[in-house]
Amino acid sequence: MSAKITLGTTVSQLFLTMSTFAQTPLAYTLSPWFENKKAAVSITFDDNCDGQFTSALPEMNKRNIRGTFYVNTGQGSCSNPTRWDLIKTAAVANHEIGAHTINHLDLNTVSESEITHQVKDCRDTINARLGNQKCLTIAYPFGSGGTIAESEKVRNIVKQYFISGRGAGINYEVGYIPYNTYKNTNFTNWDYQVESYAVEAKTTKSEYDIVLDRTIQNGGWFIPQYHGIDRGNEFGIIPSSLFIEHVTSIAQRANSIWAAPYVEAFMYHKEKRNATLVAASEDNNGWVLELKDFLPNNIYNHPLTVRLKRPSWMVYAITQNNQQLSYTTDGDTLQFNAVPDNGSIIVNKTALAVFEKVKEEVEVSAFPNPLSSNCYISYTLKSSCNIKVDLFNAQGTLLSTLVHEKQSAGAHKVEVNAGNFSSGMYFFRLSGDVISTINPLIVNQN
Repeated sequence: MSAKITLGTTVSQLFLTMSTFAQTPLAYTLSPWFENKKAAVSITFDDNCDGQFTSALPEMNKRNIRGTFYVNTGQGSCSNPTRWDLIKTAAVANHEIGAHTINHLDLNTVSESEITHQVKDCRDTINARLGNQKCLTIAYPFGSGGTIAESEKVRNIVKQYFISGRGAGINYEVGYIPYNTYKNTNFTNWDYQVESYAVEAKTTKSEYDIVLDRTIQNGGWFIPQYHGIDRGNEFGIIPSSLFIEHVTSIAQRANSIWAAPYVEAFMYHKEKRNATLVAASEDNNGWVLELKDFLPNNIYNHPLTVRLKRPSWMVYAITQNNQQLSYTTDGDTLQFNAVPDNGSIIVNKTALAVFEKVKEEVEVSAFPNPLSSNCYISYTLKSSCNIKVDLFNAQGTLLSTLVHEKQSAGAHKVEVNAGNFSSGMYFFRLSGDVISTINPLIVNQN
């Protein structure tokens, strides 16, 4: 047998044909942007100039637009010393605080040890000063580290400490990043070569509106880059009146644009491109679905927007990890937000089914995983119950039933012989009277 979906495969639409479903295949899609918005916009600021916090931040907060402030933690371009009191006002309002190095050095011109000092110590200082959020992204001073091949040494160091690096130099005739950038780029490591649009005093509202509308039309990601607002360094100072026009244009397009900090838009983009949606089962209670992206869960935990064809029966609730999820209906489609790798998603068909599927927690593990030959699935039951352990391939085809019996409370272990399996993704489901959980098995025969 073979598995056609392997680790890292991108699946944006998956038609599920598991044998446990009694009806026709169900169509599921993951929206390109959160809440099924057509495009994303991430306002970014460089150099922590005071006017960004005193003039721009209040206008963003009024319109419920969150952005990213890339700060220098030492003597940078705009503030000496760094105004942590102002930076914290943005962090408290749930804006992202990202790194812009300590002293705004051109990273292409310094040694590797100095690059490490500038990026790591900047990140660590931000984390120590704020505490309520992790510093996960960086903007390169002067854009050095982003697009040019000579900056590879910069990117190799930066990726040890950040999940993404924002550069500069986007094509001004376009102004936005297409959603399918991963397919259409010549960059070797796009996560650390994300371009932005430098906003200047000459960037009129009409020009800004053209880029916004192009972004919506093409489903892209617009990342405007601001510096001084009213005052600041010598580069890119714009009046607050122009900034107000820009954010007003974004707010007027709120039905189509997801305005989010850079880190959230980046996370969503990466999670969606790595996620798979798998049907676990259907029974009298409803559907059991699994959303997996196999990225580090301590970092990548932004909800993805799921759209699926409505079932023929009434939906009473949708739950994940014993929590009810809000959902909407759009014609024959259900839409809800779920976090990858955060437990089974249950679409309940009866009112009594809500929270009924998982009545007790169960510890489940597989070791080794990934595996090449054999592994053991271990689990501990809190009480005696009927237990079934099934093994599926990535398409949801039942390969074998490993256990189907009543078992006593306590620790149990079952062996999986994968010696004849092709490399790829598999799943095992542990189910019983009060338990239902599904977990991945990764087979690597290389």
